[in-house]
This record gives sequence, structure tokens and C-alpha cells, in this order.
Amino acid sequence: MRRKQAVPNSKQLTVQQRYLLERIPSSYQMNGYKERVEPAEVKQARKLIKRWDKQEKLLACQAGKRNEALRQKAREAVYFDAPEKALAIVKQCEKMLKGCDE
Repeated sequence: MRRKQAVPNSKQLTVQQRYLLERIPSSYQMNGYKERVEPAEVKQARKLIKRWDKQEKLLACQAGKRNEALRQKAREAVYFDAPEKALAIVKQCEKMLKGCDE
């Protein structure tokens, strides 16, 4: 009768496994990523983009305010002005409608 080789119990680690597990360094002991110094060109590009975004935001805000003021003017004209004047302002508002290209 053959004896079976001693199969290690799956619930217990072997000496070799324990040794190897102890050799695994913890994450804080390992080298990580060190940020590089940002090149001057990148800094300039970021500033340019920041200026552009600020300018675009300002222009969008101004356009929104203009449109809202025109809509308010049209509403007031419909209620309080002559129909001809109200129609002219409404037509002016309709010219500001989005076209097919947007």
C-alpha cells in the first residue's frame, strides 16, 4: 500500500509560504510616482487656456443677459405698448433664434 504524500492543509500556510509573505514589502515602503516639474511651456499654455475660458465665459454671460433683456422688453411691449411696437420687438427677438448650424 502506498502512502500518500503529505498534502499541506489548505487552512494552514507552509513555512515557505509564510517566508515569502513576510518578504512582500508594504505599499508605503515601495517607491511611488514622483511628480515632475512642470515645463515653462505647459505653464504658459495653462495660463493661455485659463484666459480663453474666462473670456468665453464673459462673452456667453453678456450674450445671455442681452437675450434676457430683449425678451423682457418684448413682454413689456406686448402688455403696455402699441401692437405695432410690440410686433417689431417680437420680430427682433425672432431674429435671435438659433439657426440650423447650432
